[in-house]
Amino acid sequence: MIFYNVFLLFNFKNPKFMKKLTLSMAVMALIFFSFSINAQNVGIDVETPQQKLDVNGGIRIGNTDVPLAGTIRWNGNHFEGFNGDTWIILDIDQSTLSTDNAWVDDGSVVYLQDTTDKVGIGITDPVANLDIYGTQAIRSADMALTGNGPFHDLTVPDMSFIRITGPTVDFDLTGVAGGYDGRILILFNDTNRKLRIRHSDNNSLPENQIRCRNMSDNDIEKNGACTLIYHGGIQNWVLLAE
Repeated sequence: MIFYNVFLLFNFKNPKFMKKLTLSMAVMALIFFSFSINAQNVGIDVETPQQKLDVNGGIRIGNTDVPLAGTIRWNGNHFEGFNGDTWIILDIDQSTLSTDNAWVDDGSVVYLQDTTDKVGIGITDPVANLDIYGTQAIRSADMALTGNGPFHDLTVPDMSFIRITGPTVDFDLTGVAGGYDGRILILFNDTNRKLRIRHSDNNSLPENQIRCRNMSDNDIEKNGACTLIYHGGIQNWVLLAE
């Protein structure tokens, strides 16, 4: 230690030595600071930060074109986040919304409050409440009937396209349960026998009955299909086509 102090005393006035000493001390301080940052949370105007960076105040974010997952940017109009594949908008431009037409997330239901609003999928100028530029798909379900009927107040899966299997002889359908205004149901006769749709048959509950064209029974041949839509006004299914 004495030797080191004498060394410093004789070199204290040496500019080159002092420059090296200052640089060395700065590097050591930077290393120490880096280790401290890595090991602790950093607070800005916060005495006890709870996260790696804890700021008591606003943070200004600019734009970037570097697509790194987890990046947040302000593109000039919206806050966006990069999810690893694409930039997604994190906010809604409130200037384009009014209190009567904003999306409402009500738990299991998401809806627009204003019935005049239009939703476009793949299109920016929808002309109907739902305007789709592209293909549509209706998911289907298989329904194996037990026995050969007749089938009254049939409870079908909560789908729009139902493939019926099971019967080994010609069979009758008098009604379908679970109707509500506007529900569309396509029944595909996936048997080798004839399906007969009974018109307003009283073997089914009034609200489950089917009104057929020409006010008479309609036959759906094997591998044929029919379309039903529920009419909320008359509380009946209506056979549209076969």
